[in-house]
Amino acid sequence: MNITLKLPVHYWETVKDLLISHGFTPIRKDYTLWALEKKGQYVHLYPSGILLIQGKDPQGLKEFILGSLPEEKVYRVGCDESGKGDFFGPIVFSCVLVKPENYKRLWELSPKDSKDIKEEEVFRKAELLRPVVDVFTEVLEPKEFNRLYREHRNLNTLMTITYRKLISSIKELLKDKEHTIVIDGYRLRSPFDGGVIFEPDAERHYPEVASASIFARESLLRWLKERNLPKGSSSQAKIKALEIYHKDRRLAEELLKISFLESK
Repeated sequence: MNITLKLPVHYWETVKDLLISHGFTPIRKDYTLWALEKKGQYVHLYPSGILLIQGKDPQGLKEFILGSLPEEKVYRVGCDESGKGDFFGPIVFSCVLVKPENYKRLWELSPKDSKDIKEEEVFRKAELLRPVVDVFTEVLEPKEFNRLYREHRNLNTLMTITYRKLISSIKELLKDKEHTIVIDGYRLRSPFDGGVIFEPDAERHYPEVASASIFARESLLRWLKERNLPKGSSSQAKIKALEIYHKDRRLAEELLKISFLESK
């Protein structure tokens, strides 16, 4: 039996030191950041932040690890988006708010970046995560995206505008509470103030960001399914997009990110 936890980056070394202090010893294991063993129990940490527990009594070892770590006191917010590489559909921006008492429960659900899991798993994970987090979403519909892009001519600017709108309401909600906000980085320098962690590939380091990526992707996939439109930027999707673009410009404005089509 294997058990996994999505371990936040600030606990990676803490858990390693904890296990070593209780008799675990380092072993070699390909593709891991570290791997430990003790009398038939194995613990591997991967760059994705997934902690894999194998061998003898993995459930007991998981409970020992979780019980040995301090109780969470901070509200955690993670944000990610989906759709910025798709011809069809909106860009969906999602932030999840995790209350302190639910943070370790989130680890146990082992959320992964939605780009790394299949479509059906996105929907399944979203249902499992929903009772554990509060979800805040902004959907930048194609028509509004096209209007704003013509005004600003920069995708990163549009993303910053939308994220600022989204996190301002969350900050107001948490103004009297200790909290962190992490946004998956999409440009070299952060456009946000010091109260926001802006980090590339943040979904690998923070389970709250991985969760946000799942909810954003779920929303986009539902939008596309409802309209029977292809996802992504494949040649098939491009052919369909060009067909609509040349046949009905008004419809294209409502379904397509026009700038994506014109740039490819």
